[in-house]
Amino acid sequence: MGTNISPETADNTRPALALIAGPTASGKSGLAVRYAQFLQSRGQRAVIINADSAQVYADLAVLSARPAEDEMGGIEHRLFGYINGAETCSAARWAEDARGEIAAAHAADVLPILVGGTGLYLRTLLDGIAPVPPIDPAIRQAVRALPVAEAYAALQTEDPEAAARLNAADTTRVARALEVVRSTGQTLKAWQAR
Repeated sequence: MGTNISPETADNTRPALALIAGPTASGKSGLAVRYAQFLQSRGQRAVIINADSAQVYADLAVLSARPAEDEMGGIEHRLFGYINGAETCSAARWAEDARGEIAAAHAADVLPILVGGTGLYLRTLLDGIAPVPPIDPAIRQAVRALPVAEAYAALQTEDPEAAARLNAADTTRVARALEVVRSTGQTLKAWQAR
């Protein structure tokens, strides 16, 4: 399980923020609600902010184990089911949305409690993300249409370093590395180094 920061022990130079992270089905959502209710019993308001990549989608309530209304314990939840499943939600988009929700919570003197298990989302929020320019949609479509074995073989030629560190069956990461090098002329690692 992740960390929670008590308002009494938080670093006073920054607004308080609680983070509950861990593996799927480990009780993070329930813990976040209980913590928010505890704070409420002591006169402080809290809001729970989703940090799970599947729970952002409106269409995946059951598959993502998104908390149902009766599981929210009367605590406000944000960034849950707010994106249509036909749209793509990148870590960068979520981090921007989360920063806005965190700022709004702080402005209202409410403790934001981030809860989720998507490490990339949390790392992007806390550390930022490599500035990769937009990928040409035609290149993305062509790469995503390739069978993973063919995409991996192309990656071995076009970005051998990425191919060496990726699992040949990892469809998403192989496609991402290939579309970046084809669209920008630079490897994903070169972009990340910036």
